Amino acid sequence: IVNHESSGAGPDTVLTLVIGGVDATLVARAQAVGSSYSSEMWEAEVPTGADGTVVVTWSAGQTSCGLGLFAVYGAVSTYSDNATANQSASALTASIDVPAGGVIVGGSHTNAGATWSWTNLTEAYDEAVESSRTHSGASAAFAATQTAFDITATASAFANSQSMVVGAWGPAA
Repeated sequence: IVNHESSGAGPDTVLTLVIGGVDATLVARAQAVGSSYSSEMWEAEVPTGADGTVVVTWSAGQTSCGLGLFAVYGAVSTYSDNATANQSASALTASIDVPAGGVIVGGSHTNAGATWSWTNLTEAYDEAVESSRTHSGASAAFAATQTAFDITATASAFANSQSMVVGAWGPAA
């Protein structure tokens, strides 16, 4: 999950992302309403036990960037569903489908210096990204199929520059 603010008028985006030498593929991108802030989710099938650097190539200069990394084991290599939210409200909500035995991962961003709370996912991190910008990530595994399942990330302080990305992966066959 990449949360960032462009140094220009935006919306600037990630052109490429490489994790431990493996090219990643875009899962979802959410541009915050009326701003240069955005959240992106990328996936890469990195070999188990691998470590290495994360290399992000941008379409233009960036003021800030926060990265959240999740390892998902025993899942298909390509996401099964994605969703985004960029409402002008403290709570960002998106609906997503996940197959039985699958997992959902989400990430959110705000420039309000807020902390985050998640509904229907378990928070993994909540941290500052330079100055007043913060981002958060969460995930959960699901034994049963979930259809139009609502995921909500709520910021403790409101800013109209908020965005959220959510992805779902099913179990490997």
